[in-house]
Amino acid sequence: MSKSGLRYFCLDFTLSTMPSLQSGSRMQLLFVALSLLSCQRAVDAANVSTVATNGDAATGIHKYNGAAVIGTSIYFAPSKQNNVGVFDTATDTFSTVATNGLAATGSSKYSGAAAIGTSVYFAPYDQNNVGYISPPPPTSAPTAIPTSTPSTTPTLTPSTTPTSTPTSMPDSTPTATPSMTPTLSLSDERVQNISIVLSASCVTLTCVACLLVLFIGNRHNNSKMLYASTLELLEAPPTDVPGKAVIFGSMRFPVPPEARALAEALQAKGVVLKIVDMMAGGDIDREVFRWVRHADNFLVFGCKRYGEDSGNSASSYHELKFAQAKRKNVMLLRMIPWTDTFQYLAAQVIFNQNDLVLTWLPGEPMPSTLVDDLLCAIGLPDGYSADANEVKLGVAPPAYHTGTI
Repeated sequence: MSKSGLRYFCLDFTLSTMPSLQSGSRMQLLFVALSLLSCQRAVDAANVSTVATNGDAATGIHKYNGAAVIGTSIYFAPSKQNNVGVFDTATDTFSTVATNGLAATGSSKYSGAAAIGTSVYFAPYDQNNVGYISPPPPTSAPTAIPTSTPSTTPTLTPSTTPTSTPTSMPDSTPTATPSMTPTLSLSDERVQNISIVLSASCVTLTCVACLLVLFIGNRHNNSKMLYASTLELLEAPPTDVPGKAVIFGSMRFPVPPEARALAEALQAKGVVLKIVDMMAGGDIDREVFRWVRHADNFLVFGCKRYGEDSGNSASSYHELKFAQAKRKNVMLLRMIPWTDTFQYLAAQVIFNQNDLVLTWLPGEPMPSTLVDDLLCAIGLPDGYSADANEVKLGVAPPAYHTGTI
């Protein structure tokens, strides 16, 4: 992930997720996002520096193969290059020493290098000789950029017949022993930088995993809370209601005037038509499902958009599914012309099952037989009269003291 990409990810994810979290989870999410940005800055700080090759080694591929260290200088074994590469870590300069003799040309000359004393020996690959170079002893003030023809420039002299004691071996007691004081070489610096990058990457992946855990955990907790609240509203015992004949009116909001007129007509017959018309701040889930559970009858006010799964847990789609699952007496009131088609599948299915369908188009007077047809459909052709209690619209259903839903 790029630097800007990681920053935008942290910002976008934090802003989109924080509103749905509790205060403690918000602090955790903010801490993780800040940690991600800190890790990105650590990666930015671990840039690896380079020193360009120059001269004959400025271009080409497979230049060198192997290296050895003497003092503060690194000597690279020539492969396709016709020179030995020399990198001075004290001055961060790169120079070359030309090969000669049998090693003046060709490719894949040597592979690997070893330093013994003040000389570097190159293992032959395609060459039929062992190459070696004896650099001069270090001076107190080494020249940063060697001249093109230095008087002390060592040469790579291949040996056609290697002997156990090469003639160019340095004296066992050199006059000037190079300083072996430990220094931070380029390879050590690169290893250090790579370690920083890997550590920062591991922390970044850990932080991303924490973000995902927080996000998934929050979604899971919300689902559990929704499930628990649904069980609570279904199992909560409602208060008593006088009367036995109750019809739950399932409709789209806003409540159509036909529903209120029908409720008044049924009330005159002692039958309650429950219309859920919640005020602001009310618990519509609790109001809907406990009334659907209590009512023996379920009347569908079939407008064109009835049965839409709008994402609301108390939508007409979920009301109908719950009533069918509880085996309620479902009655159908078609409120669109017979030449029209319902917009959503749930209404299309239920209004095409060859069941009795009553009709009342919006804006028209109430059909004269509508109330009597509904009374017959619920099994109370003469209406219902309560002896001990007066049936009123809008009171709560009775409590269930035994059994489970």
